[in-house]
Amino acid sequence: MLKPCHAVFGFALLLALLGNSRGQSEQQPPNQTTQTERTQDQPAPNQRGTEQSPFVIKIMPSPESKTDTPEGAKASDEKTKLDRQLVAATWVLGGIAFLQFLALVAQAVYVARTIIHGRLVERAYVSGGGAFAGTRQLDTHKIVLQDPFQLTIDNYGKTPARVIDVQIGFCNADNIPPVPRYALTRLIGGVIPPGKEGANTPVRLNRAEIDGDVIFGRFRYRDIFRGRDHHSGFILQIATDRSVLPINGPEAYTDWN
Repeated sequence: MLKPCHAVFGFALLLALLGNSRGQSEQQPPNQTTQTERTQDQPAPNQRGTEQSPFVIKIMPSPESKTDTPEGAKASDEKTKLDRQLVAATWVLGGIAFLQFLALVAQAVYVARTIIHGRLVERAYVSGGGAFAGTRQLDTHKIVLQDPFQLTIDNYGKTPARVIDVQIGFCNADNIPPVPRYALTRLIGGVIPPGKEGANTPVRLNRAEIDGDVIFGRFRYRDIFRGRDHHSGFILQIATDRSVLPINGPEAYTDWN
């Protein structure tokens, strides 16, 4: 037979077991709800562009392609007209540019010719001459020409000339070769101002050194325009009284550049 204390202890143990089972059953649902909420809070994966949800691109017709309507046909005509006007304007601008190019070329040619003409007008032009020295005798009042022959330079241009050297040759008046043959070269190295005539040079010759009655020469000089060297020639005849006069000769004796 059970004792009363044993009965009480067993009843208490039964109540404790029942309370623990109820507490676990009450705590379980909140945990399940939290997990469900967490599952619902996560965003669904984006499946656009995949096999499950492919992209769909809808091509809208452009207004220009709508030519089957009156508005589209009018727009197409206006566009064609504008294109033609643009082409015509482009041709007009091209023609104007071409005319401007021709005008620039013509202006350049005119300026170049003006410069060349100005240089020809303003440059130095050198020629030569000379004479024997003279002394006056009081008894006869005549001038007796004596040695040496003094070569002189003339500058008929409008700008100075730097004369570099001169080539000199001799011959007889009755036997002038068609082409000059120069016997000697003498340095000058002097500047002849514009408009100067009869400027003395370092070239002096005795009559015995002149083989014949004709002396000719060619000057080599430069002008202020710093171009190529220029040359000019002269030909002179010595008379019996030693007077010196220019004579005509072949063009090769007096040519210039």
